[in-house]
Amino acid sequence: MKPKFLKLSTDPVYSFSCRRDKMPNVNNYWHCHPELELIKIEKGAGRLYIGNKIINFQDGDMILIGSNVPHYWKFEDKYFEQYDAGIIDLVVVHFGEKFWGESFLNLPENRALKTVIQTSGQGILLRNKFKTETAKLFNALHGAINTERILYLLQVLLLFAKAEVSYMMPVSYKPETTRFVNERISVIYDYLLKNFKNNIQLVDVAGIAGMTPNAFCRYFKAATGKKYSQIVIELKIEYACKLLIENNLNIKYIGFESGFNNLASFYKNFKTVTGSSPLSYQKQFNVSNKTTAA
Repeated sequence: MKPKFLKLSTDPVYSFSCRRDKMPNVNNYWHCHPELELIKIEKGAGRLYIGNKIINFQDGDMILIGSNVPHYWKFEDKYFEQYDAGIIDLVVVHFGEKFWGESFLNLPENRALKTVIQTSGQGILLRNKFKTETAKLFNALHGAINTERILYLLQVLLLFAKAEVSYMMPVSYKPETTRFVNERISVIYDYLLKNFKNNIQLVDVAGIAGMTPNAFCRYFKAATGKKYSQIVIELKIEYACKLLIENNLNIKYIGFESGFNNLASFYKNFKTVTGSSPLSYQKQFNVSNKTTAA
């Protein structure tokens, strides 16, 4: 990816930043920064565009994003329709990989911590584990001063070492940081998010980017590592997954509502993206939910 570089403000009193966001429009564009980003989502849901992946995020998620990994938090439309402070609740931490010194991570006691930092470039998701513990730790971290801030941060990061986590991107992913770019990819993603359920014409989306269709296809593949058509299909399937999980709707209806013109195309693409049929996906989620609740 080629994101807009974001220079984060720093407080001379502290070696890393920790803030609480209550609104859904903070840095919601395609960007990157050298600091690692650690975020706890107490309330809020939407899509996280990270590297060359699209991930749904939800209440309770804890996510660690590595240095210079491009990302874009896109909250669901309902949070902008009900635009009140407090409708979302996030604790966001930014810290440099070596803010604790050059040799700290090389201490033998810190092997697990070092592994977490080294693998953060893949994007790490911690879900459905330690919810109560992480909420308390992040609240304490946000209000802490002096050495306690560092101790709470270490405790949070070590949860990634103790838990079964999900890596959002393959180990082979490497962020592209050699070129400064504008917000073109953000504009394209915004357009796709608003129109993916419709029959988007290539000439239209290319026009949004100010390019010819051929030039747009080459640019999009070079910028994202994926074909434009592949991203559109993934957006449709992501939306279908959301409907399958949240609503007791007819699968045929969900296919058409997600932007597919026929059921065969919906089934084929759903299987390709998720590895299962729509019905199997829904059943697997229901079984997983019952197991978690038990």
